[in-house]
Amino acid sequence: MGGNIWLATCSGGIFGVKREDLFTHSNKLIPAACNYCVMNETFKLEYDGCLGMFCDVNGNIWVNAERRLYKIDNRENKAFHFPEQLTSIPCKGIKAIFCDENGEIWGAHRDALFKVNPQDNLLEEIDVSSYTEEYGEINNMTSCGDYIWFLTSRSVGVIHKQTHVVEHIVDLAAAQYKNCYYDRQNHLIWLGGIDHCLVLYPDECLKNERSIEPAAIISEIYVNGEAISPRREVNGRFLLDKDISYCKQLNLYPEENSVAFRFSIGKLLRENERQSGYFYRIKELDESWKALNPYHSLVEYSYLGYGTYHLEIGKQVAQSHHIESIRTLDIIVQAPWYYTVWFRLLVVAVIIVLFIAGINYYRVKTKLHITEMDKQKTLALSQMKMEFLTNMSHELKTPLSLILGPINKLLSTTRNSQSKALLQTIQENTMKLNSMVVQIVNFKEDFSDSSPSILSYLEAVEFVQSVASTYREACDTKGISLEFESHAASIYIEADPLKLESILNNLLSNAYKFTEAGGRICITMEIQQSDSQKMLLKLSVSDTGLGISQEDLPYIFDRFYQSRQSREVNKDGSGIGLSMVKKYVTQHYGEVQVESEIGKGTTFTLLLPALGTEDVKRLSFATNLTDERGLRVLIVEDNIEIARFIADNLKGMQCTVVHNGNSGLETAMQLLPDIIVADIMMPVMDGIEMSRLLKRNLTTATIPIILLTAKDNKQTELDAYKLGVDAFLAKPFEIEHLIARINQIVANKDLLVRKAYQSQKEDSSQEEMKMTETPDEKFLASVTKLIEEHMEDPALNVQKLAELSGLNEKQIYRKLKLLTGNTAVDYIKSIRLKKAAMLLSQKKFTVNEVMYMVGFSSASYFAKCFSERYGKTPKAYMEEIVR
Repeated sequence: MGGNIWLATCSGGIFGVKREDLFTHSNKLIPAACNYCVMNETFKLEYDGCLGMFCDVNGNIWVNAERRLYKIDNRENKAFHFPEQLTSIPCKGIKAIFCDENGEIWGAHRDALFKVNPQDNLLEEIDVSSYTEEYGEINNMTSCGDYIWFLTSRSVGVIHKQTHVVEHIVDLAAAQYKNCYYDRQNHLIWLGGIDHCLVLYPDECLKNERSIEPAAIISEIYVNGEAISPRREVNGRFLLDKDISYCKQLNLYPEENSVAFRFSIGKLLRENERQSGYFYRIKELDESWKALNPYHSLVEYSYLGYGTYHLEIGKQVAQSHHIESIRTLDIIVQAPWYYTVWFRLLVVAVIIVLFIAGINYYRVKTKLHITEMDKQKTLALSQMKMEFLTNMSHELKTPLSLILGPINKLLSTTRNSQSKALLQTIQENTMKLNSMVVQIVNFKEDFSDSSPSILSYLEAVEFVQSVASTYREACDTKGISLEFESHAASIYIEADPLKLESILNNLLSNAYKFTEAGGRICITMEIQQSDSQKMLLKLSVSDTGLGISQEDLPYIFDRFYQSRQSREVNKDGSGIGLSMVKKYVTQHYGEVQVESEIGKGTTFTLLLPALGTEDVKRLSFATNLTDERGLRVLIVEDNIEIARFIADNLKGMQCTVVHNGNSGLETAMQLLPDIIVADIMMPVMDGIEMSRLLKRNLTTATIPIILLTAKDNKQTELDAYKLGVDAFLAKPFEIEHLIARINQIVANKDLLVRKAYQSQKEDSSQEEMKMTETPDEKFLASVTKLIEEHMEDPALNVQKLAELSGLNEKQIYRKLKLLTGNTAVDYIKSIRLKKAAMLLSQKKFTVNEVMYMVGFSSASYFAKCFSERYGKTPKAYMEEIVR
């Protein structure tokens, strides 16, 4: 304009450059002819920031400085140095400005349009706030005929230049269109948007009758409240691969199940129109078409299930109620993982597997149940057999005792050697039969849980030697060499003496049975260390007998198992001896091993835990301590506090506490305490009943009992004394009184025991002692009498003594050990040797006759035992008596 070039800058104001300077100036930098800015006093502007500029039909330069509208009069190509050329028009917040074809200046700011007359520079504002509140602020404008077309953030509207009437033309996608332009040549209005343009036909848009029906479009899509587009990533992926207007399918994850759509119908409505004529529906969710609200075009669907949905947009056919679909969008919501085909197949497979497993479980369970029933039937049948054998064995014990008694008397009186040999044969077979009967009687108890091991500390070398000595005479008679060898002078173990004796008897008796004359039985003992550095007793019993085949070795410890060779040699065997050996060794936490070869013999090796040197020292110390102060006291009291009080105050005594009479009875029979302190009033069984049962039992009859009770009456005390109770204390009692009574009763008992033991040596005082015999004395006297009556029987041992007395082997063993200090084997031997010394001193019989009369069958063994007892041989003893 006027040969000048005008430049509007963001922060430097307005520059004016003469056109000819561009061609005539030789430097690259061309100076401006003028500069309108804040710092220039001549050409001063209030604001340097210029948002745009244009030239009107009169050649004036109009500058949009946002808060001011400047006009530069450049019609006559005046020089730049006249400041009156600049006109400032107050107009704050200008958004858009242009010059229409009539030369009028139109602009927009906030909620109003304004018009400036270039002749007088007067500004007229037109209020359009009601429109902008609904459709947003005006972004751009253009002129077409009698209307100014303006573009907002969400719509296109028009205002009449003369009447200033505002009319809404069409809704648009939010913030999609920023510019508008009127194409005068083609009479079209272009809207510039993101990646696309929109063309409007002005004449058609302004018609009262709508002859055009542009298709409704989806302008925005929201997933879970978040707008999506081809360039926007959601959950790590792009939901759209093309523009929303061209999108035909939408794939969503299961959690992306809330969608919303904003429609732009493209249909021009008048102010009095309320229906757009467009409808929508999702075929799978909506039963009928829903009218699209042109003023609220956002449609929402929440919590869609998995599957495929079809969003349809339709319009009503003219002069008909039929709605025709014009666009379809497929919405696919993927199924959750637990609804997928693969997961369902997996579930079906799991169900099939579980079904098969259930059938198999039921089949196995049924099979196990049948097996268990068969096992129970077998056990019940076995139990019936054992009960029958036990009952029959008990019935056989009486006639066997009646047979053995007369035979023993006949042997002692018969002088005829032939008759004596026949009687000895009868006696030996009767003893075998009796041994089998006793074994059957004790078999059930031996293999039940009711027979626990009662452990005590033993010196194993002496113990094994004493058991082996009982077989020496029989081995000498059969011509078998019995050898004993120990690599240690003493070996201490913790074991049940009766079960250990049973183990040795079974091994030695088997070796004796299966070894021929001229053979050898060897017993060896030694100490060795295990892999865990623990001390073990290795006890071996070897023989040179028939041996055991390799086929039979795995089964010899099974109950009732007998090999073919065993049945041929030992027809009277039951097959339970080695099974008892295995069980007893296992109960002692030991191990039994066997090596055998046909024709060469068999070796059984026992490995039992042994005590080390330190353990032996502690044991010796504890034994001495117990000998000095350790009375064994059984406290039977249901009141826990009183029981604890008594146990805490009985210093230096070994206290065992139980809480009812039944437990006290069982504990007393197993423990055999030195004294019992019991309450009268107790659950299960009271103290009176417990005392009565203890006094009736020969084993426990000698144990002193002190009763404690709160029933302080004469009748209760009288009943207690009638039962044989030693003392009666009423509650409350003084602990010193109780201790004094315990010490007094135990001292009196010890005195009586020593007196009874001494009376055995002095036959002259037997009649007098019988008048005042205590239960201990009765027991000792009865056992001694049985030994004397059956002294001529070489097979007399603890087992036979138990049969004759009707007592248990364990009871006899413990009682004799308690009263005499000797084992049962040593006590029987001592009675025999005393009887032998008495007969030799009478000088009526020879040494051999005396040997047979006291039950020895081997002259060498008799001479050895007699020499150990009296320090000289039987013959030397007799000669000394003669002199």
